[in-house]
Amino acid sequence: MFLQKCRPKYAGLFAILMFTLGFVGCAKEEFMAKKSQDSFSAPLTFSNNSTVCSQFTLIKPRVDFLFLWDNTSSQTFVTNETKQALSNTINYISDRFDFHILMAPLVPLPGSAINDVAYLITSSTFGLGQSALNIRVEKNEAANTLNNFLTTSSSNEKGIQRSYDMLNANISNGIFRQDAYTVVVLMSNGNDFKVDSNGAYDPVSTNQYIQTYKNLLVNLRNTTLHSTQLRFISLVAQTDKCHPFWRQGGSYTTMSQQLYSAPFPSGDLRKLPYDQAGDSTPDSYDVCTSDFVHLFDGVNNSIQDTVIAHKYNFWPISAVQSPLTFDPNKIRVQKANGDEFFEIAGSGQGNGWRYAGYLTNQNTRYEPSPGEAFTGHMIELFGTARVTYPECILISTVSPTYYYGYVAMNGKPLVSSIRVTIDGRSIPQSNVDGWEYIGQEASQNLRIQGPNFPQDPYQEALPADIRTNAYFLKMHGTAIFKSGAVVNVVYDPDGT
Repeated sequence: MFLQKCRPKYAGLFAILMFTLGFVGCAKEEFMAKKSQDSFSAPLTFSNNSTVCSQFTLIKPRVDFLFLWDNTSSQTFVTNETKQALSNTINYISDRFDFHILMAPLVPLPGSAINDVAYLITSSTFGLGQSALNIRVEKNEAANTLNNFLTTSSSNEKGIQRSYDMLNANISNGIFRQDAYTVVVLMSNGNDFKVDSNGAYDPVSTNQYIQTYKNLLVNLRNTTLHSTQLRFISLVAQTDKCHPFWRQGGSYTTMSQQLYSAPFPSGDLRKLPYDQAGDSTPDSYDVCTSDFVHLFDGVNNSIQDTVIAHKYNFWPISAVQSPLTFDPNKIRVQKANGDEFFEIAGSGQGNGWRYAGYLTNQNTRYEPSPGEAFTGHMIELFGTARVTYPECILISTVSPTYYYGYVAMNGKPLVSSIRVTIDGRSIPQSNVDGWEYIGQEASQNLRIQGPNFPQDPYQEALPADIRTNAYFLKMHGTAIFKSGAVVNVVYDPDGT
């Protein structure tokens, strides 16, 4: 009853009062400027997995070939099949090596110069003299150059001497290089031998001739060229009964065998090939039992087994000297078969590895000779952790932990309104363990050395994390944060 009697008198006043209170209640919420919030997530460290197999050497080794092609009689060996076999071999070589291939006829024409009708195929022209560049052709033209090897009717075949002469004459022009694998590939359906005054085969003179040129070639290998290996691969008839007009290439087979086993000087770190141990005719292949399509299989197999089969005791991690792109304390080393190897302290005894640091021109390979120098951060491998063809090794690394001493804000803040949290923890305004407002900067690297360099923790760290044209807080003490932290800054904009 009382409400009914009073409503007309107070209804208008009550409505005005409620409107006024509502207006006042909404004023602060609706008409004050909204707060700004900037969030920053310091990037987490990242991992990197690198699997490298020793099937391909770390650095392409130098391999220099001399191909001497039989150009006597009817040039039986110049066929579409042998051209394709040669092209396949060149393609095989080009994928793996820094190669030079000099191709020449086995028997030069009377009065011709040493490099007449010779052709050079190379992976690059670096280090070649003009006389070498003058005979260079592209690898896709190599097979067709065989058509230019003029047939000779001469039966005076001197393939062993020809091999030495061609090698010796093409060193100064850069074709045959020092510290390379030097490989002679000679193909013939004849033989290289001496005769007596009656024109009959002279075994004594022939043996002396072979020994003379063997010694010349070994001296070339050991001194002038310092070849990692010198191979004499002969593709010849190993019997005189496989063709009516072919001769057994006995001198060539002997030279192949003797150079294959010719020891290096005492104390020399180079090693002999071992791929044909126990073979009675190493590096010599019988053309009587090989179809022309597979004529060069023996060459390819020798390359596969001896040139690629390198052994490594140092392994690269990174070529970047500074800043470090990985944490040296978080390296993981595994073989592809699942075997894991752990870091070894001290002298490196046992099966494992040690971080060797940044090395300059460090040989990564120890067999068949030291080589394949690399400059960068490396690990040294010991025992069964060492890598031998065709093994693969998995190197896992984690990026370093980065420290941050600055926070960027997109707008100018009212300093008294700034509120900072790091991973949900409230950070006070303080020059000891808190934040300090340092104003606007055109450019600022957020990353600092922090605990890594306590004498100057605000020294910049690389790689830099640069922010431009922003307003910055400088973090002090325990407010310095690291990779993975989440920082929130809430503030009122400064309207000035």
